[in-house]
Amino acid sequence: MCLFSASGAEAKSFPLIPAAEFGWYNRNCAINPYLIEGKKTAGLSNEEWIAAWKAKADNMAIYDYWSIPDWTHEEPTYNYLNMARSLRNYYGNNIKGFFAESTYGGGTMGIGQYLASHLMWDMHLDEKALLEDWYDKAFGPAKVPMKRMLERWARTYHAISSELGTSYHDIAEAERLAEKFPAVVARIDDYARYLHYLRLRNELLNATDDATGTRAAGALAEHLFNINDSRMVHTTRMFDQLIYHRGYKGLLTEFHLHDPRTPNDPPDGPGWARVHPLSHAEVAALIADGQARYPLPDFAIKRYTGKLVPLTPIVWKAPEGDPWGVDMAVSSAAMDLQMPAGLAAFPLRVSRIEENKITITDEAGRTVYTHVVAKNAADTLSKWSWDELSIPLAPGHYQVHFAGKEGRIGLFHFQSWKGVPLVLSTFQTHKFGPSPRLYFYVPRGLQKIVMYFPDGDRAGGYETPIYQPNGARAKVEDRDNGKLMVVPVQAGMDGKVWSLERLVQFYEDFETLTVPQAFSLEPQVLMIPRDAL
Repeated sequence: MCLFSASGAEAKSFPLIPAAEFGWYNRNCAINPYLIEGKKTAGLSNEEWIAAWKAKADNMAIYDYWSIPDWTHEEPTYNYLNMARSLRNYYGNNIKGFFAESTYGGGTMGIGQYLASHLMWDMHLDEKALLEDWYDKAFGPAKVPMKRMLERWARTYHAISSELGTSYHDIAEAERLAEKFPAVVARIDDYARYLHYLRLRNELLNATDDATGTRAAGALAEHLFNINDSRMVHTTRMFDQLIYHRGYKGLLTEFHLHDPRTPNDPPDGPGWARVHPLSHAEVAALIADGQARYPLPDFAIKRYTGKLVPLTPIVWKAPEGDPWGVDMAVSSAAMDLQMPAGLAAFPLRVSRIEENKITITDEAGRTVYTHVVAKNAADTLSKWSWDELSIPLAPGHYQVHFAGKEGRIGLFHFQSWKGVPLVLSTFQTHKFGPSPRLYFYVPRGLQKIVMYFPDGDRAGGYETPIYQPNGARAKVEDRDNGKLMVVPVQAGMDGKVWSLERLVQFYEDFETLTVPQAFSLEPQVLMIPRDAL
């Protein structure tokens, strides 16, 4: 547990308010953002719910979660780059006390806790200046590669071989730049120790049989104890996870600690004879071995930004006959909608298998429409009724969000009319309803299409065919136990619209790593970020 707070009652700081004071008075309260979904929130988002409480309480405390070991497994998934915005939002809504449950591991939360301790003392501090100062003082001449690696981890850490290869390249470059500065080398060594932890964890997750898994778990446990003095990883909790979550009970004997207070307690396990703090030379050897095992990837991750623009001019023409287009089943979805001139209302229908909230925002982020789709108890996965909507919207750009009840992953279908420019960005598809044909754009000069699937083999072996612009099926290479899907782009096939079908990825959103994350149900209405052209 970590309590972050500052003393004093200045308006610019988080004052320290004893937890016991909250709840004693009508205008004080303590809230937990993780538990505010469901009926008590009246369908509000976390941010909306917190803002609504601003009018009800003079002082509030909030309990939040920052990189819990049991959830993140000490991977660097916490985005410290967004911390200042989050804290200022809390403080601007009368939240004066803050309690964060977190790991103590320096690898995932060290820089985040450093930043929080400064901002909670003075919310007016410039977080960018604080971070630059931290990188300057911590890494000096090695600042550039270390900052590059840690910011990449914060934005999108992927537990795959290509991430390991890029990170080992960054660490090796940092070590070379800092070789004349022992204190800096020592700090980089700690991150190299942490990177080796990430490597061993990845190798355990990719173990293909019990014997390989047992060896990988033993190597990971030994490394955890070797680097315990660095405090880069929550050692004891990760060891517990290996035993009780992953099921490697043999490690209890291998790393048993003799308790002289217990009669007939066995001696220390044999694993302790190998445990020792790692020297700089040993860390350097780990880096060299990591570079040899995980070379730089054969693709570069590309993020596309900017306003979505249509690939072909959008001219609205009402469809003939049955106007409804492709039916798509999703667990959740976020979409971009371009309302064309001549279409007075957005036609949408959503199945009533699950309760579902629809939210539409304009380009400024203002909510312009909300609607709750009520669940129909008689509906099933194979037969359902529609909630059919005609939503008045002026011509322009909008975002459409679906969200299941209480944040639960469900399954629902949606449709719009043929020819409506609707583009999916993030979405989750269920194994009971793989995606229909979806269209996406491959920018000019791109040599490989790469997509990342956190859940691995796409629901137990579902094949996801990918088609070239000429309709021919493309060659697909699966890497990292199906977490990476890599497709070579043949000459003359770039700068065109491709397609895929039967995509399945539930619980977590998949990511496109080299192409724009924009998918349409019809090729003629596809929109992409401007910088992808």
